Amino acid sequence: GGVRGDGRAAVGSACCDVIVSTPPYVGHTEAVDAAVAFEPVEAVYADDAGGAALAAIIARAPQCLKRNGFIALEHGHGQGALVRGMLASAGLVRIASDRDLAGLERVTSAWRD
Repeated sequence: GGVRGDGRAAVGSACCDVIVSTPPYVGHTEAVDAAVAFEPVEAVYADDAGGAALAAIIARAPQCLKRNGFIALEHGHGQGALVRGMLASAGLVRIASDRDLAGLERVTSAWRD
């Protein structure tokens, strides 16, 4: 079974094999398209130019992931380098970003050794 909830608190002290998240990653001043117009604000927008939720999840990942655990995070198309840097700083390895059909970086993943 999985664990759902606030990425900063839901995992607690549990050990996970996999963390997959689509956190809020849009900065409060960024425009969004109509596809998310009806989403709750907290599901779309995050502090620190959209990086706060990503940073919170990544900061906890090394303690939450089991050895050889995997993390994948959806992010904004301009945040790939930021997310790769945060994952590397957290000590995660084999970091890679995948592109969507438009060729934009949208998901970055990493492994815990």
